[in-house]
Amino acid sequence: MKIKSLIPILGVGIIGISEAIAQEIPTIINESGAPVIDVQNMRFSDLPGLSSSGGFQVPQEVIEQLGFDPSRSWGVGTSIADILQLGDMPEIAQNSLWGLNSFLGGEHPQNISLSLFSNQSLFDFVNSVPGLKNNKLNQVPALKELIGNYQLLGANDGNKKLSQFINKPGLKNVKLGSINLGEYAVIGIPNLANTPLSNFKGWEGLSISSIPGLSNIPFSQLFNIPNIGGMIAMHDFTYGYKEHRFTPTKRSITGSEEVGFNYQCVQDRGCAYLELIGEAGLHGAQWIKGGKGLGGQMVPGGHGVLGQMFEGFEPTGRHPFGDLFKVVLIDTIESQGMGTFGLYFRVCIKSGFADFGCTPYAIGPIPWFISREKNLIFLGY
Repeated sequence: MKIKSLIPILGVGIIGISEAIAQEIPTIINESGAPVIDVQNMRFSDLPGLSSSGGFQVPQEVIEQLGFDPSRSWGVGTSIADILQLGDMPEIAQNSLWGLNSFLGGEHPQNISLSLFSNQSLFDFVNSVPGLKNNKLNQVPALKELIGNYQLLGANDGNKKLSQFINKPGLKNVKLGSINLGEYAVIGIPNLANTPLSNFKGWEGLSISSIPGLSNIPFSQLFNIPNIGGMIAMHDFTYGYKEHRFTPTKRSITGSEEVGFNYQCVQDRGCAYLELIGEAGLHGAQWIKGGKGLGGQMVPGGHGVLGQMFEGFEPTGRHPFGDLFKVVLIDTIESQGMGTFGLYFRVCIKSGFADFGCTPYAIGPIPWFISREKNLIFLGY
């Protein structure tokens, strides 16, 4: 049963952002009665903006190895589709615009303007599209206008192949965006809609949101989504930041891929958590709050060169829906018996045979849902 709001089912009143959380991310109630994210049908456009600002800067030597700069920054409210790039998800970039159109939610190339390619130089663009350089100038009106703005065209120039123009010093580095590309559709360029996005120079830095229709394609068509299953538990008690300042927790079920998911917590700022009850030895289990604030725990995360970003740490949490994102308890309100959950993403980059690893899951939080005591919580495996 898919629902637009969890508020009536979970008994959550309209407290702060709770209503917005429940209505944004596609959520269903599973057969055990616990709320779970409908990952199969979730789209980037379903995700609300981030609740905090952030960023990371990759070392110059890595940038030189990659041939592009994957560093980025964002502010509060930024969409995850504006932050994640094709270079983080190269399997998506293997698709052409026609390929993406074949997916549910994809955009038809006739509705996509050439503005998508505004940063391409004439030389790079023509050489990226197979066979385009063999077309006559008259066959490609957009490029005829572009070239005509920088070179006086003779009566017979329209019958010349594009290959005779693109190497000229005054034309080679001209950007397509120097003309109004909004007047031209992608299908006006022969074979452009059939060309993989990864053919184009600088494709790695294109944001997910910049590719028309991509944010509206369900995750199940873009990624290998695992079968969702596992344990559930009841949210029994809520504890604030004053807990475990001097003695470590004993029953943590949170952590990271790098340190495991029973990573205990003890720190001066305390360890807030939800105490759970359930089967499979879950009685008294503790889902610890993640983050740098009071009661929040940060744990080692990431791997490879990119594992050094965010100082090598990420909020503690779990992966009940696979490794695309991490579920984190982002706050507890002890007086109201309430815990707020959110999602964190990461960036992974491979270039050729070189694997630069993954950043910690530190891009977030994206608010998800609020749990009250006696509600059920899905834990995964």
